[in-house]
Amino acid sequence: MNLIFVLGKSTLCKQLSEAYGLAHISVGDLIRGHAKKGLADIDLAGYIQQSELLPTEVIIAFVKDRLRDESGRPNRPILLDGFPRNLEQAQKFEEASEHPKLVLLFDCLEEIAKDGVVARSSRPTDTAEGFDKRYKEYDALSPPIVARYRSQNKLVTFNTSSWSGGLYQALDEELHRSSEWLKMLASRPRW
Repeated sequence: MNLIFVLGKSTLCKQLSEAYGLAHISVGDLIRGHAKKGLADIDLAGYIQQSELLPTEVIIAFVKDRLRDESGRPNRPILLDGFPRNLEQAQKFEEASEHPKLVLLFDCLEEIAKDGVVARSSRPTDTAEGFDKRYKEYDALSPPIVARYRSQNKLVTFNTSSWSGGLYQALDEELHRSSEWLKMLASRPRW
């Protein structure tokens, strides 16, 4: 499986998915979907309302289950948007499933990210206070993940603080500097 972990939520994933025929799995949407359908043995709505991370074993089970839907499409790159959220998730997922081929870090200045989330969202948890809590957690939990994948030469860091119209073009150019990205593109099926 050609997995791409995506750290830092970004609408750029949708554009990558559309441009290259990649699968795009938003882990946040996956969790909210399970909560809405009542598909878990724990109170997902409570975790969501409190902006709390799910237990590692629960989130990994959700992700692995969703990845099974992609099993009939070998070599199709899969963007796991918003995963992993901590080092334990990364390690446990790799033990139970697969290692990512590439890890994208969408790096954005806190205030710009906050303005974007609060202005765009229709979800009740996307308030300034909710964002502040999640960002503080992200800021604390991300460095070990970043260090892990940087040391494995899998990390591609992209600054998304510039909201100019050329952001996707710049990301595309940056990705084309990665030999792993080019290998995935060459091996992917044409849909």
